[in-house]
Amino acid sequence: MALNTRKLKELIALFSKTTTLIFICSSTYIALFYGLKVSLSISYIWGVLAISFLTTVSYIPFLRDREPGKIQLIVSRIIFYIFVNIVVLCVGFYLDWLDTSSWKSIAGIVATVFCVHLVLWIVGYHQDSQTAAKMNEKLHERKKES
Repeated sequence: MALNTRKLKELIALFSKTTTLIFICSSTYIALFYGLKVSLSISYIWGVLAISFLTTVSYIPFLRDREPGKIQLIVSRIIFYIFVNIVVLCVGFYLDWLDTSSWKSIAGIVATVFCVHLVLWIVGYHQDSQTAAKMNEKLHERKKES
């Protein structure tokens, strides 16, 4: 599979969206559960960037030239979601973000990953719907011209 311009743009967009959503969701999570006066080290920023990079790179096998079927799409999304959770938990453990004695800490991280995934899916679905509508409109215009 060649990494063409369209796929590269898709990966850059995924990295940007993922990074932004991780910062928003994790900031919300931290504010809700630890308060607004928490001090974070620079490792937090590097951790977010590492998670975004690793998950973006791991998405490469899911980029296809043709659209997958529904079952294939669902299975690939589930596999990717599980992989992302593993990456986040490993980075979180390595950077000491998790209180391993509390299941709530781990559940909170998993819930945050779910929220990021859900928002990314909704945004992607909305963008795909807009693209499809534009394509249908252009097809309709071309049929009128013929």
